[in-house]
Parts: sequence; structure tokens; C-alpha cells
Amino acid sequence: MTDDMTWYLRWTPTAERSKLNGTITLPADIWHGGIENGSDSTRIQSVKPGDTVTLTAAVDVKEVKERLEAIAGSFNVGTNEYSSIAITDPRCTFTAEFNIPGGFAVPDETAVQVSADGLGSCFDVTKTNISGRKITVTFGLKSGIDDYQKLYDAVNSTGIKTALTESENDTITFKITGLMVNGENKSDRDVLEIAGDVSGNFQAIATLDRNPDATSQGQSYYFAFTFKPSQTESGKDSNADSKNPISISYRLSKTRNLVLPGDMTTEGAADSRSIREVQPGGTLNYVGRLDVSSIKDQIDTMEGSEREHKIRNVKSSFRAVITLGDGLFSNADTGSVTLTDNDLFEISGVTVDGSAVTVDMTLKDDYTSFTKLKETVDSVSNILEVTVPVNVSASLPSAARITSIGSLSGMFSAEVVDEKGKVLYEPSFTWMAKQAGEGTASALGNGKDDAQSENDNDTIAYTVKTPSLFRLPGDISVLEGDKEITENDAIYNTNVGDPMVFIGSLDVSSIISQIDTISGSYGNPDNISLTDAEGKPGVTFGFTLKIKFPDGVTIAPGAKAEAVSPTFGESAFVIRSSEMNGQELTVTFGLADDSVDTFDKLSKTVHQVGYSDSERVMKIRFSGITVTGAGQQTVTVESLQGNFFANAKNVEGTVKPFNFTWIGVQSTAGGLLSDILGEGKDAAQAADDNTTIAFTFDAAPLPIPVPVPVQPENRPVVPSGNSGNPTPIVVRRMTTINGSGSKPATEQLPTISGSDGDEPVDQTLPTIDGSIRTGDDQNMVLWFVFMAAAGAALVAFLARKRERNGK
Repeated sequence: MTDDMTWYLRWTPTAERSKLNGTITLPADIWHGGIENGSDSTRIQSVKPGDTVTLTAAVDVKEVKERLEAIAGSFNVGTNEYSSIAITDPRCTFTAEFNIPGGFAVPDETAVQVSADGLGSCFDVTKTNISGRKITVTFGLKSGIDDYQKLYDAVNSTGIKTALTESENDTITFKITGLMVNGENKSDRDVLEIAGDVSGNFQAIATLDRNPDATSQGQSYYFAFTFKPSQTESGKDSNADSKNPISISYRLSKTRNLVLPGDMTTEGAADSRSIREVQPGGTLNYVGRLDVSSIKDQIDTMEGSEREHKIRNVKSSFRAVITLGDGLFSNADTGSVTLTDNDLFEISGVTVDGSAVTVDMTLKDDYTSFTKLKETVDSVSNILEVTVPVNVSASLPSAARITSIGSLSGMFSAEVVDEKGKVLYEPSFTWMAKQAGEGTASALGNGKDDAQSENDNDTIAYTVKTPSLFRLPGDISVLEGDKEITENDAIYNTNVGDPMVFIGSLDVSSIISQIDTISGSYGNPDNISLTDAEGKPGVTFGFTLKIKFPDGVTIAPGAKAEAVSPTFGESAFVIRSSEMNGQELTVTFGLADDSVDTFDKLSKTVHQVGYSDSERVMKIRFSGITVTGAGQQTVTVESLQGNFFANAKNVEGTVKPFNFTWIGVQSTAGGLLSDILGEGKDAAQAADDNTTIAFTFDAAPLPIPVPVPVQPENRPVVPSGNSGNPTPIVVRRMTTINGSGSKPATEQLPTISGSDGDEPVDQTLPTIDGSIRTGDDQNMVLWFVFMAAAGAALVAFLARKRERNGK
């Protein structure tokens, strides 16, 4: 031989060797967690996707230790003689296997860790293998064991204290960490069972030779034992499969994602599909709706074993988000947003971020009893509604469409625990809403927005639009006798002190035509019911006129606008109010009968307006005005606007809202010309202003008053208490000297009447060229002046009269 060689010898038992063999059943168990959790093996542990689990498998090796003592007893030696028993070819292996089911990720060698405790000085981990879903751990006997004492000491060094062996150090454990739950291809509440097996064998030849020099082979035993595990009854879980030697179970708590029917509408809307018309500058309440019946059904599924246990960490929330379209905005807060009255949820927060209004809702109470939770859930309406106040921008143009988008989402989670507080199951589900559409079984019905794309069946949307704006031609005229004068080609002339009566006219034929068009769209307008903006029977109607009078007119106290018969109809429209505030007149109009709740009534009402079918014009008269200031002045319509709204529903249930908004503009060829009113633009109006309704007049001042001449026989006399001694009048005469300077010259005139004294009355009379002008000469001059002025005023008045009559 040129090198070292190793020789392996094997033998078979001979007649001189006795056989000791058999199967040793080892009590075994698997539990959740580490070594310290040995009492947690009967519980089916709740796990969720993303969780990692740790498990510990354990075997009780006490019987192995006892069997070694029995073998030693076969030699009839004391413990102090164990070293004299030779051990030849000892071999022992343990193999632990774990099969990982679906619902767990395939074990990864880099993530899964395997360790053992209680091996003592007897065993070493010789191999760990992960193949697919099987994890195998192999333990081998340490080398150097060549006598029974060494074998006995090695075996008795194994074991630690665990719940499996109570106070004895007889447990060998195998711990696996890093198993990942993914829940793939599994459903909520599925049970995932990890099966384990611990097997092994032990064999050796033990020989006791008391006389080594003799030819006898001595006393020899060949022993070979196999090991198998047996699941302890105390650690067996309710799901354990008898086919598996040992096992541990997990209940998958997989979040269920629910899709709930949702919808969005506005308070007072006939339905959630129709495009609702809204007034610029107005307000309305948006309503997000969610059918929660399927959530209630999910709670019902917990009525099994969970109902017998306590629950904790119950969490549930809703979030509603309304993203408002351009032209809508909200100042919502927790005080203005409302939720369907219920005992389960409450509004916990409201935030407004630009166009998005977010409403959060959470549970009102904490729950530890499933029974109480279910009773509360059952009491909640199947339809929950969140109402958010929304403002419509006053600057929106007419016929503008604004679509808002809604979303509703939420979650529920809880822990079902046993009497020790260990989690048995974690029910969890989330939800989101999609539009309740055609064919839905939800009580919401088909709420898909009429303006929505045909292919979009998920988005929760609601569309509103501003009403079509009607520009109605109007005019102001002045009434002279039975003639209405609009003065479109010349400024109207009048005089200070004259009374004036104004007529306001509005051509409403386009509104009546529009109502007729809607009536025709139904085919047969009979039995069409009408509801107003609040959903009550009737219609929403009204318009307001504001006229500004100039400061140069005085308006009699109590003056009011009056309807010109028959333009308001016999029982169609009335003036609701007529009020003066300074020089501003405000007139409001309404329906004479608020119970117009059918289209038939509405049609009959509006067709009463005007003089005839060809003259659909409404007129008001305003009198009690007196011109008090001279010069050019203008009466102006500051605003003339109104609206007409109703939801029309036929017997088939089809709802069509109609909404008209109108403003009054001047009837003029330069803008909107009424065939009934004709050209009425004020002559004084700017050339580029074809909308303002106005009336300009020019008031002439009163003639200058002329003094009444003093006649000779009425010459002033100062009364005197002494009738026998009249007091003379002293007249000072102004004498002009060369046109410069003057000096009064006093003459005593004949006594006219007396006074208590004899003092003369000082009276100065005008003089011409130094002579006193008295008597008939002076009176004639004054008379001619008066007559000339009066004649001129009369000529001017007659000229203006002829000019007006000529028109």
C-alpha cells in the first residue's frame, strides 16, 4: 500500500447477540410563535396577506431516555459500570419535515430560517433543505460515542423545558421563521394547514466483556429503534387532519374588496339622471348616496363561531368626495354637512380643497360585543346619504353645463378573540362605489347621468346647467290721454308742475312659445304633473322690476304700480308688491294661483297674458308723479329679470325639468326688436347702448312771476289810530345831477290816512329825469311789461302742443 486506507466493517447479529428493537412513539406538537408560546397550539391563528409567521415543532424524547436505561439494565450493571459497555457503530438520525400549503409564498432559502433547541451534546443539524413547498431538517448523532456511558450522557443531555413536557427537560424543538402569507388563490376565511412530521431511527451494538482475555465474546446486544410522532390531544387544533402526524392551522383573513352601488343627485331633483337647471348665484344641496346592504350582509357572515367570542379593535369609516365642476364652489363644514340619521356612523371631518369637498365618517362607539355591533348595523338604513351645500357662481353664463364627480369608499376591520385575548379571525373588507346603472338590483335604481358617456357605466356623476337666458324686449312710455308716447325720435317735452303717468311694457311671447314647445315634446300634455324647485306640487315663478326715477320728480305718498288690464290675464298673474325706496320703485310679480300643478293649468294660465294671441305683452301703469325740477331727466329700468321653473312628469314617469331665466332689454332695431312694441330706444340714449330701457324728458321751468301794479286809488296808506289826523306820506325823490350823484328831495303828499302820531311815512318812488312818476303813467308801464311776458309764455306752450300733436 502506498497510502492510507479506511476500512468499513459491518456485521449481522449472531446467535451470541440479542436483538432489542421496536418503535418509539414520541408525543409531538406544533404551535404558533417561539419556544415560549408552547400553550398556543390549539388556536387557529388569524393571518393576513403580507404577514410573516413563526412556528415551532416539538417532540418529547423522554421515552428515548427511558429506553436507554432499560437496555443498560439488560447487562445487570450499575451506572458506574456504563463505561465498560462498548458501543460499536452507533447511528442515529432525526428528520423533521414541514409541508407549506398554498396561501403561503413558496419558501425562500434566503428568507426562511430554521433552528433547533434541546439537541444537547447528542445531535448536530446536518442538513436543511427547501424544495418547493417542503422544508426538511436533518439531525445526526455526534461522533466520538464509543461506550454506553458516553451514549447515555449524550442522550440525557437533550431536551429543554416547554409546555409539551411541562417541568421536564425532555423537548427537542425545531423553529421556522420567515414564512410569508400571500393569500394567493385563497379566499377570506380559508384555513391554511401546515403539516409536520418528525421521524428517526437509532441503532448500535452494545457489548459487555467481563473477561477480555477469555475466548468468550461476552454479552452483546444489537438494538435498533425507529421514532414516529404522535399529536398530543391537548395541543390538537379544531382543524387538524388526522392524516397528518402533527399540524398547525391558520385562518386567512383576507380583505374582501366590495363594489357598492352609488349615486349622486341634488335635493329637490326629480331624479338623479336628468340634467338639473340651476340659477347663477343660487345654492343647492348635493347628495351622495350609497347602498350599504352588502356591507350588512358581510357582517352577517360573522354569525358563526365569531358571534360566541368577543371582538375588539373594531374600525370602520366612510369617505365621500365630491369634485365640483367649474362654476360651483362650497363652503361646507361639519355644521352644514349632514348624514342620514343612524346610530352607527357620524361625520368626523369635512375639508374643502379647491373644488374637492371631502367628508369623513367614523363609528360613533367602540364595540366589544358582536351582538351589539350586529344590532346596530341592522338598524342602519340600506341607503346612506351625505348632503353637502354647494353654491352656484353668479358669473356663470346661460346654458352652461357643469358636471361634478363623486366617489365613495370605506373600510371595516375587527379582531375576533378567544377568552385569552388571542386573535381567532380578523374580518376585513373595503368598498368603493360605482354608479348604480341599468339593471342594478339596488334600491337606488338606474341613476346614470343623462349627460354621461354611453360607455362609462362606473363614474358617479351629476350634471347641472344654467337656464337658457331669454332676452325679452321691453319699453317705457308716457301716457297722454289714451296714447302711449315712447319718444324714440325726440326727447319728450313737459313743464314743471305737470303730472306724468308711465307705462312699462314687456313682450313675453318667447316664454309662452317655449312652454308650448315643452308641451308638444310630450305628445299629449294631459295628466302631466308639475313640481317646483322644492319638489312640492306647483311651479317656481317670479320676476322683479326696478325703476329709478330722477330727482326732478316728486312721487305721491302711497303711489303704487298697477297692472294694465287685460295684459296680466283674468286669473294669471298679479303684482305681489310695489314699494318705493327714495326714488327707486321695486315691483314683484307672481302667479295669481299658486296651485298650478299640472301642465294643463300652466298652459291655460300663460295663454291669458296679453291682449290677444298675437300681442303677448304685459304692462304696468305708474302714476302719482309730478315734475318738480326743470331740465332734461331720465327714468331708467335698473333691472328686469325673472325665472320660471318646474319638473314636468307624465304618466309613464318621464321627468323633464324646464327652467327659463329672462332679462328685459330695450325693444330696438339696433338690438332686440319686438314686433308688438316696435322701436322704443330713447332719443337721448347712447348710440351703442341697445339694451338699457329708459325714457328721457325735458321739463320747462315755470314763467317768471310779474309784480301786480299799484293803482292810484290803492296807494299805500299807513293806518292811524286817530282817524281825524291822518299821517302824511313822505316821498323822497332822487334828483339826478349831470348823471352823477344824487340827493334825496322830500315832498309831502296829501294825507291818505292817519296814525297815532303825526310822523310821516317814508316812501321812495322811482324817478325819471328828476321827476316823480306816480299815478296812471307808472301803472301803464308795468301793465305792458306783464302782458308781454305772458304772451311770450303762451306762444311757447302752444308751439310745443302743436309739435306733440303732430307726432
